[in-house]
Amino acid sequence: YPDAPRDESIVDEFFGVKVSDPYRALEDSDSPGTKSFVEAQNKISSEYLAGCPDREKLRQCLTDLKDYPRYSVDFREGDRYFYWYNSGLQAQSVLKVRDTYDGESRTLLDPNTMSEEGTVSIGQLSMTRDGSVMAYCQSSCGLDWKTIRFKRVADGSDLPDQLDKVKFSGLAWTEDGAGVFYSCYPHGRMSEGGATGDLDLNHKLMYHKLGEPQSRDRLCAEFPDAPKWLVTASVSDCGQYALIFLTDGCKPANQLHVCQLAKDCPNGVAAGSGPLPYTVVSDSFDCSYHYITNDGPLFYLMTNGEAPKNRIVTFCLDTMRWLELVPQHETDVLSTAAVVNRSLILSYRRNVQDVLLVTDLLNRQAWKQIEFGLGTVGSITCERWHNELFFSYSSFLTPSNQYRVEFSPEGDFTTTLVRKSSPKGFDASEYTEKQVFYTSKDGTRVPMFIVRHRDLEGPAPCLLYGYGGFNISIMPYFSTDRLPLLRNYRCAFAVANIRGGDEFGEDWHLGGCLMNKQNCFDDFIAAAEYLVKEGVALPTSWSSRALATAAFW
Repeated sequence: YPDAPRDESIVDEFFGVKVSDPYRALEDSDSPGTKSFVEAQNKISSEYLAGCPDREKLRQCLTDLKDYPRYSVDFREGDRYFYWYNSGLQAQSVLKVRDTYDGESRTLLDPNTMSEEGTVSIGQLSMTRDGSVMAYCQSSCGLDWKTIRFKRVADGSDLPDQLDKVKFSGLAWTEDGAGVFYSCYPHGRMSEGGATGDLDLNHKLMYHKLGEPQSRDRLCAEFPDAPKWLVTASVSDCGQYALIFLTDGCKPANQLHVCQLAKDCPNGVAAGSGPLPYTVVSDSFDCSYHYITNDGPLFYLMTNGEAPKNRIVTFCLDTMRWLELVPQHETDVLSTAAVVNRSLILSYRRNVQDVLLVTDLLNRQAWKQIEFGLGTVGSITCERWHNELFFSYSSFLTPSNQYRVEFSPEGDFTTTLVRKSSPKGFDASEYTEKQVFYTSKDGTRVPMFIVRHRDLEGPAPCLLYGYGGFNISIMPYFSTDRLPLLRNYRCAFAVANIRGGDEFGEDWHLGGCLMNKQNCFDDFIAAAEYLVKEGVALPTSWSSRALATAAFW
């Protein structure tokens, strides 16, 4: 095995404690020592993998499995419907548009044609309310730096506007479609390869008016006393308010400020100069606030404040009064909230599986459930002023299916399966999936999913996956990558929902953080021990994708 560059002289001192960091040189990916080490590692693995007798068969098997059409959920702007589509083996999905729900679709944006190398990708995009103009973020080589471009939807023509030095940005059109809020580092440096190694500071919220050069964009918010903060904005459903969100690091918390656009920018945002005036709704990072909708000055927000499993509250901008609307559930985690007309749609995570509930926004007396299988709700798209909602659903044995929910003025609804796709040769009935609960070292009850081929009997080689960090839930999800493992090699696959994620809310997340990090390892070890004890896994045939990314955070 190759020797890594090592320097024993690198020692830091933190609060009187000396900490050695002999492998710091490996943090510089461009140094000769790091490059030589990586090349030597790759040589070892490449030579070994080249000798695997099933390599080409496996490559062809995976290629065949991935070659099937895939769709995103629809999202509606004005009378137009948009969705992402991949014919099967395309490197990137293509944005499609229909002028009516039942109309013919056409290609609006194809990132596969934007560079010969296929390195250009599309990130966030946003449409004007009438669906006539699209703003989208474009990046190269997987970089965080973006360029915002604009396109007319009717004929696909490009507008000349271009916004550079964009990073960690939202995209929010004002109601009149005159321009868009975005975020950038105006003084950021970006080399030809994309990275400089410099720390990006002083994130700024800007407003761009269509047809004007970026140099004339209005600075709407900046916080020079807190140079590491990130600032983004969204526009309220009624179009009368701009909501300014501030974040600091990865913690699930934000500050919230509100600007009254109709009052403070009567001639349009671009007509003024200097930062927008705003009302401070929250000036701390104690909890998070997510905008749902508003009725005039009354805002509906989802928050984890005093509610680690999340709740719905209201805030009145005129009186500065807070009220609880939907309290925290005793066991389920509220993950998403949306509104269609007067219907409030809530997505709850119940034992690591999603349920969708509907109630009246104002009286909340009756609750109805949108029916689908046991698994994961992916994207939910809707606008309050429309009468429909779209969502996707998947599980370990169900590729992503898309549903349309149509609401009546009285709040009744009908659910329709819009699209259903599946890889060639895949038959879900050939496999089994189940959820179990096991006990970790400290007595905590931890959930785990197990997927196997139906013909598999007794212990088998097993791939065990865990994450355990960054407040991320590992929900049931479909992947063609694991099918050869289950079908051809008769292995078992298991996902342990260890602490550190958001499967059961903020308490579950904090249970795997900092001084509690050992719980992640204990949970994962206990999962492996359970699988062996219950005859699922062979103790001598293991593979793990364990504690990815977050294990040492």
